[in-house]
Amino acid sequence: MTLFFIVVTGVLLRLYRLEVFSLWFDEADSVLSAIQPLQTLEMLKAGRVLVMHNLFLNFWKIIGVDEFRLRLSSVIFGVLAIIILYLLAKRVFDKKTALWSAFLLAISPFNIYYSQELRPYAMMVLLTICTVYCFIKGWEEKRILYWSGYVIFAVLNFYTHWIAAFYFFTLIVYSVFWCRRDAGARKMFFISNIIIVVLSVPWVWSLVRISRLVIDRDSLFSQISIGWIPPVDYTSILWTLKNFTAGYSVNHFAAVTTLLLYGLFFFRGIFCSRDKQKILLPLLLFIVPVILLFGISKYRSCYIDRYLIASCPFFCLIVACGLKETKRIFSFFALVAFTVFSAWALTIQYNNFLAGSFIEHRGVQCKKQERQAAEYILNNLEVEDGVFHVCRSTVLPFEFYFKYTDRLKMPPGKREHPQLLVFLKEENDSGVGLELCRYSLVTGDLDDRYVYRPVDVTVEDFDRIWLVFSEWDFVLASKPGSLENKMLEVLKKNYRIEDLKQFSGVIVYLFIKK
Repeated sequence: MTLFFIVVTGVLLRLYRLEVFSLWFDEADSVLSAIQPLQTLEMLKAGRVLVMHNLFLNFWKIIGVDEFRLRLSSVIFGVLAIIILYLLAKRVFDKKTALWSAFLLAISPFNIYYSQELRPYAMMVLLTICTVYCFIKGWEEKRILYWSGYVIFAVLNFYTHWIAAFYFFTLIVYSVFWCRRDAGARKMFFISNIIIVVLSVPWVWSLVRISRLVIDRDSLFSQISIGWIPPVDYTSILWTLKNFTAGYSVNHFAAVTTLLLYGLFFFRGIFCSRDKQKILLPLLLFIVPVILLFGISKYRSCYIDRYLIASCPFFCLIVACGLKETKRIFSFFALVAFTVFSAWALTIQYNNFLAGSFIEHRGVQCKKQERQAAEYILNNLEVEDGVFHVCRSTVLPFEFYFKYTDRLKMPPGKREHPQLLVFLKEENDSGVGLELCRYSLVTGDLDDRYVYRPVDVTVEDFDRIWLVFSEWDFVLASKPGSLENKMLEVLKKNYRIEDLKQFSGVIVYLFIKK
């Protein structure tokens, strides 16, 4: 097993079916947020603490805005994380441990999932590993080069995701209690941390501002951003460990078997390692962020497994230490077992299946094919048409595909800007009165946001109406009192259904006035 083979394996697993599924809500939000020129301070003032990935996309989207090229950035971050983890493990332990660490990260279904998603998590994993690597090299060699790298990667990580503060805190605790080095190294460490704090002041200010909104349970921001996250209990940590090892897709039998396999070598790595001092740092980097996030979530639930993804490489590193202490014949069987279980999980994962209830994969839903539905509408759209979309959770992908498409060829007509009309919430118990968002399919302009208009008045503007029926949970959406069914009732009064198409997670109706 060589590093080249491991990296190639990691690349292929992350490229496979990369472009198959449409961008989901958060991915589309990342692209749409990156449209404006670089204005970091303005983004922070607006409460955007995850600015680094958006700033990166300002440059990256130049190479193309299709799913493959956009998500390729996360693939690159994921592959680089494998290489840097290898260098880190080799530096702290030895080459054998480094190869095992890189291999486990390369085949990890959990890491592959987020290395195929246009979100900041793969970037955060890479920056966290780079921060730790420079931290260790700085203490060992006391060179300005590594302390500078420590500062740069730590600051970039802060602006990538707020959870980075937990890993920074862990490094501080470790250095205070366990790094007994010379005064020169401690001085450089102290100065580096002062610089990190100073450079992170805008981030801290923005985080404090957002935290106040999150703490207020009645605020709209709190309800939208984390109000959907279920409360935590001690099983939440168990599901996190299961997802770290087996991913989101396998059944409970496979999950328990995989977790036991990883757990065996994890505890072997802790208790059988020849150097307990070396194993302590990765152990803290794995455990402390999980405990901190869990503790905060007991007050206001914000516990999502993907927030803790940067702990996963250090979990792999500890498991690798256990494998390194195992006899060669058992290591071979372990290699086969890890490969088989990973292949099993990835086969299901690539086919867009999630096992168990929502509590087992917080914040993750099956992918929907908004792209196919949007292209179908655009290929058949007439200049006088209106497009209605009801679901807040799936509308941003439609906005993305309407904006970044070359399929729309509008003939000149009376209405120059056909509109996507997005109805966000019910306002009137006596009818279907809703907040209205107008989005031009031609110019991409977005105006009249949150303007209340009754649906039965709005539909009179159109002879043909496309209704996009999509929801995270079709069971809820299909209930008689749901917003979607109320929309159907209003339209059926004066329109007839001309066409109906079903896609994965999306239904498209075409209504024509009677």
